[in-house]
Amino acid sequence: MSDDGVHGRVRASYDTVAEEYRKRIGDELAFKVMDRALLGVVLEEAAGGPVADLGCGPGHITGWLGGRGATAVGVDLSPAMVALARREHPGAEFRVGDLLALPAADGEFAAAVALYSVIHLEPGELRPAFEEIRRVLRPSGVLLARSTGAPR
Repeated sequence: MSDDGVHGRVRASYDTVAEEYRKRIGDELAFKVMDRALLGVVLEEAAGGPVADLGCGPGHITGWLGGRGATAVGVDLSPAMVALARREHPGAEFRVGDLLALPAADGEFAAAVALYSVIHLEPGELRPAFEEIRRVLRPSGVLLARSTGAPR
């Protein structure tokens, strides 16, 4: 994918606001009972297998998953967000990548979460993105996708 177009603008925007974004949402799970509950179900479904956090931003979800025993891998379009996530959550793995071309092997993950990240896709990109997510999931893998609800 090139750096022009919507994805380039999204990447540049998040690169610019990475630190402020972390300050605003880095502790959001403390206030999101439903997200914590759903993430707990994902951990159960993953049964100890690796979990991808797609559109991980500053890595707080990846860190939360890792703090509960998961091998968690965060993926984000923004190199600045990935650098910030690595700094904030040194025990987790983070990769720069796009939902349309994930930096992962076929069937690498037992589960994946995409919280508030698919909102940046154009309507015509949704199917290819979900096909790409399916590619990196194991045959029995689960996906938790959430696209509504602003952080508190």
